[in-house]
Amino acid sequence: ILAVDRDASRVERMKQTLRSGGCTIAQTVCADFLSLDPTSPQCAEVRGILLDPSCSGSGTAFFHEKSRSVLGLAKTQKELLWHSFQFPSVRRVVYSTCSVCQEENEDVVLAMLKRLEDSELAGQFELVEVEPSWGRRGWPVFPEAPRCLRTDPADGMLGFFVACFQRKAPKRTPGAAADSASASLCEIGALAKRLRQSCAELAGAVQPP
Repeated sequence: ILAVDRDASRVERMKQTLRSGGCTIAQTVCADFLSLDPTSPQCAEVRGILLDPSCSGSGTAFFHEKSRSVLGLAKTQKELLWHSFQFPSVRRVVYSTCSVCQEENEDVVLAMLKRLEDSELAGQFELVEVEPSWGRRGWPVFPEAPRCLRTDPADGMLGFFVACFQRKAPKRTPGAAADSASASLCEIGALAKRLRQSCAELAGAVQPP
């Protein structure tokens, strides 16, 4: 697990949280997520990303309406989310905020779906449903938005938003599947032949007393 944050004080708090939870498999990195090279040895095998970017905090008690630019934050959130899809082995990207603002939530997700379809990654990722049994869903500003999850202060909890992008499984044609099965059978046959040869050689090398 790579736990990344560009703020040194948050990294220290993260280390304390990991220690108190007994987590020994996480490596903390003090860096801007955008500065990470997705193709580096450290990142090339990353399969899951939980992106919890800076947000307005409008779903929390600490929110001050004029303290931060929601549109400015949304611009950065889109850049961070797009960077997540550049990791070559990533299978699932979860995007979350403690915001109740559409601009930071559904609008970011919709912008990302459009950008994915206009890129070399077209058709590779889909928005999947998060915790289907949860009642409060993403606002229906586009058809797939209810696949996202929301919590709201009106329910006696913090306002939160979660979306999950998942890489689609590659489609296999019947012919390709048959070819793959034939190749596997050939490999098994060759292995069995080598095993028989080895047994015969071993039997010849071991003389009875």
